[in-house]
Amino acid sequence: MAQWTMLFHGTLTRSVLPPCSAMSDRPSPSTPVSNAIYLVDASVASAKQAWDLNDSAQEVYWILMTCYPEIIERIFESQPARIWNILKKWVDPGTAAKVVVLKQSAVYTTLGKSIDKENIPTKFGGDFAFPNGMSADLDHGIRQRLH
Repeated sequence: MAQWTMLFHGTLTRSVLPPCSAMSDRPSPSTPVSNAIYLVDASVASAKQAWDLNDSAQEVYWILMTCYPEIIERIFESQPARIWNILKKWVDPGTAAKVVVLKQSAVYTTLGKSIDKENIPTKFGGDFAFPNGMSADLDHGIRQRLH
């Protein structure tokens, strides 16, 4: 999990954010894109499963808060609040402050305030067909600009 986290964030900072920054159709084209919104779906995790993943979750949060704190804009977590209440004891307070725990009934409306519908996974009511483990996929406009 730690290796995947490092690989993902290396790709994000080197291969995704710079091309996004180069797009002239953004509201503030002179300001580089330098942060990301994370969506963690633990809505089907039981308390035992959450406890079993505790060490991995701690390690991932430690990597994020130590190596990439400026990249985290917000972390939306779809999970029972009782699980977050257990996990947040081991998370840096600065990182924990960026976490928003969502009730299943409020996921789409809350995400819609920060993310365009076409970028919200279909599982949460959006239009983005996102398979777990999917690599970064730059949209058509960015790919055209790169070519």
